Amino acid sequence: MGAEKLEVFRLNQDSPGADAVVVHDQALIHSGMILPTDEEGHVTADTFAAQLSQLGNNLEQLIKSTGSDLQDVVSLRYYVSEAKHLELMRTFKLNGNVAITLAVTPLPDSAAQVGAEVVFCSEKTYHQVYCLPSPIKGARLTVLPRGRAVYISGQLEKGEGTIETARLTMEGLHKTLEHIGLDDSHVVYIRTFVDPISKVDEVDEVIHSFYPKQARPSVTHVEWKTTDSIEIEMIAYAPEEIEIEGADQAESVQHFWLPWLTISPVYCRWTLINSPDRIYISEQLGMNSDTHEAEIHEIFGRIKEILAGTGSDLNSLAKATYFTTNAEVSKPFGEIRPEYYDPQHPPAASLARIEAIALEGKSIAIDMIAAPVQSGK
Repeated sequence: MGAEKLEVFRLNQDSPGADAVVVHDQALIHSGMILPTDEEGHVTADTFAAQLSQLGNNLEQLIKSTGSDLQDVVSLRYYVSEAKHLELMRTFKLNGNVAITLAVTPLPDSAAQVGAEVVFCSEKTYHQVYCLPSPIKGARLTVLPRGRAVYISGQLEKGEGTIETARLTMEGLHKTLEHIGLDDSHVVYIRTFVDPISKVDEVDEVIHSFYPKQARPSVTHVEWKTTDSIEIEMIAYAPEEIEIEGADQAESVQHFWLPWLTISPVYCRWTLINSPDRIYISEQLGMNSDTHEAEIHEIFGRIKEILAGTGSDLNSLAKATYFTTNAEVSKPFGEIRPEYYDPQHPPAASLARIEAIALEGKSIAIDMIAAPVQSGK
């Protein structure tokens, strides 16, 4: 790999899209969910094409407001409200140099048919987590500075209904932060998998109660197929001056468990990226497979190739997101993952069943964040 701040990797050089984007030692700015809203914060466009255009304008305005540009975009996750919009998304000229995930799920604003979250890089130097001013009403941008990062798997502390579960889970996540040696000032980004999506305003109130108003992290809400519950994952900054037990700079990515939660051989509870570089892998689908088992093997086979091509491996995965479309894929997915993951080095992860993924008839989509293997290993 070269010395440019961003490098695009394709398994097939004729492919229009990126299989992965490698970021070299940059601050990473995370947005929450961006919707196709006007200056007043309302969704006014009534067609999908018009909303998609407004969303693109909002994304560009947000990115440029920070001094970055569209060429600095690392990752885009698009969310569409109905599967019928997938065809237009496929014909829409997406940035081919970006790691992209596409999911079908109801959006927090019922008038919105499309939304997105973006990660883009900045050459500016930040010494702490910083919430940037946003030109789009309701949109949030939070900086993950250069240096170490922590990815916490989705947690769920069961309560009576969605809102109590959200409060208990946020308490659990902050217990995790304290265990690591971090606190609320280090939180960059939160994603919830929530049912029902209609309760996101109440969930936001719970999340906001853990942070000062001027330092609230970026948040994205995704509806998952469950009943009155919520799972929450988190990204945090780990400054070099904070001593983390077990941290070893010689390791690119380290995998940890929590003493009060169960230990799994296929996901850890949190990861620490020590490497200054990150690898964002686009969603991978079992495009040439007709069974759940074949889909899973095809996806992991391609991920191994992408990791090898970007100087990484399966032991250097930091975060996995699994979107499924039916319950039947869960059993083979649980059986097959141990064939690929070292039980001492599985990534932090979240799994959610949603309405649909980018390809009709397929049951699972996987995207990943990794780091290159340390040189000399």
